[in-house]
Amino acid sequence: MTFFLNKNTFQLLAFTISILLYFTSSFYAQELSLRIPDSLKNKSSQELTQVIKVSKRGEAAFYEQIVLDLKEEGRTAILYKELGKRFSKEENYKKAHKYLDKALVIATKDNDEEAVCVISILKANAYLLDGKNKDAITFYDRAIAIAQKRKDLRLETIATSSYMIVLSQMDDQLERAFKIADNLLKELDRSPDKNKKNHVRLLESICDVFLEKERYDDVLFYADKGIKIGDSLGFKKGLADLYVKKGIAFYYKKEKEKSRFFLSKAVMLLETEALENDFYQTVNTNYFLAKHYYDEVLYNKAIHHLEAIVHTIKREDNNKLAVIQSYFLLASCYRKIGNYEEAWHYNDLYVTLYKAYQKNENKTRNRVFERELDVGVEKEREQTNLEKTNRKYTQIGLFVVLVMLGIVGYNFWRKQKKNKTLFNNLIDQIDQLESQNQNKELQEKKKNSTEISIDDDKVHAVLKGLAKLEKQEYFLRPDCNLRAIAKKTKTNATYLSKIINTHKGKKFNEYMNDLRIDYALRRLKEDRRFRSFSIKSIALEVGYKSDKSFAKHFKTKTGINPSYYIKNLENV
Repeated sequence: MTFFLNKNTFQLLAFTISILLYFTSSFYAQELSLRIPDSLKNKSSQELTQVIKVSKRGEAAFYEQIVLDLKEEGRTAILYKELGKRFSKEENYKKAHKYLDKALVIATKDNDEEAVCVISILKANAYLLDGKNKDAITFYDRAIAIAQKRKDLRLETIATSSYMIVLSQMDDQLERAFKIADNLLKELDRSPDKNKKNHVRLLESICDVFLEKERYDDVLFYADKGIKIGDSLGFKKGLADLYVKKGIAFYYKKEKEKSRFFLSKAVMLLETEALENDFYQTVNTNYFLAKHYYDEVLYNKAIHHLEAIVHTIKREDNNKLAVIQSYFLLASCYRKIGNYEEAWHYNDLYVTLYKAYQKNENKTRNRVFERELDVGVEKEREQTNLEKTNRKYTQIGLFVVLVMLGIVGYNFWRKQKKNKTLFNNLIDQIDQLESQNQNKELQEKKKNSTEISIDDDKVHAVLKGLAKLEKQEYFLRPDCNLRAIAKKTKTNATYLSKIINTHKGKKFNEYMNDLRIDYALRRLKEDRRFRSFSIKSIALEVGYKSDKSFAKHFKTKTGINPSYYIKNLENV
């Protein structure tokens, strides 16, 4: 039987349901308050703080109600701090900041500098985990300043190690992050946290910096040290994070079996243990397992792991680089299997989010710069008298700097002029590329007819195979190498190399780079959407494993940087 509801009947039904839901929720709220044991209600603020400290995931809202039922004088800074910390562990950063702010107000009013320092670190950590690096830096700055004033090495180390992670995520600050990591390692032996959980956390942060520096052997070395300590302490979260870092390091070292082994160990811990703040471990594990399958041309299996990321993240997680990179890989997978609708959906999402991420990164970079300026101003105040006596030398130095700036400016103008000439030549070359390719094919045929004997069927077959692979754009694949092409053309690497040298007039690597850069030049000129990609994304799209390698070969072939070429294409 089918029932039809008119508009009025439907509205009445919806109103009735909402009333029922209201009374039901009120009933359960009363039930919740009734379930709070008297033993907890009667606990002192200090006792309740200790209970919250050892509470489990999912219990934050329960203890929040108990804290709110306390009289005002019972709500101490330490109690609010632990409640905020509990919400942060449950990734409810909005409520975490709400209670950490309350704790901060009380601690500041009480002139408790140590508490202010600890709460500032907790707020900074919450912002960092939430992908809000600019806000994180503000509170790390505050914590570091207080710790240095109090000469508290432990709190200074904790705050500095997290601040180092923010710096490591910015290309122009990576070297500075590395120097901080080096200093922290030197100070570790005299740290009160040696061989404790914070020791493991510090090694995790240092591994992050070494991953960014592509020093994978150092990652493995310090990860092993952290795993040894974490295992002795039963510190499961630290172990999971370090297993992921080892899996990533082995992936980039091209030791795929070892990479899978440690990623699988991380998965086992994440699935069997109720770990808190496991967002990045979960995302990175699925992302790199997906990369394994992508490399093996098992695109559907890669999509399975990437969709696991998409289905578990919250909307606010879209500002995090790990998630943004997952969208790019997902778009690549869908494109490979011919599902262009999904490919463009995730590609557009990637481009939009990556632009927003870069904008936020610039804000973070500005905050770092402002911090450096603040430090510089403080030093200037301390050295005012010295500057007065050396003013003459300062003026001389200023004159020298102006002369140098003039020289640099002139050189820059000459370089820009040269780049413009090179750019215009490139555009002319690309416009004529199709006709050149046709001429080249005719020349190849003519050359083959004169240099290759009719009986030399093997050379003929290899050259025909190379032409087919070029037409299929096989050279865009990151796993395209001499051995792979030799296998495709049914010959061996040595013979293939000789054929390319003889008939293409270049070495294999030069041959590959020419194909990839020519493709990049043409597509960037023709495809406006492709130009909106980051240099790193463009590099991956045309077969390079890093943006540095792509930029190097692009400049070698064209004489200009890819960023300059893209920027000037907008004016063509």
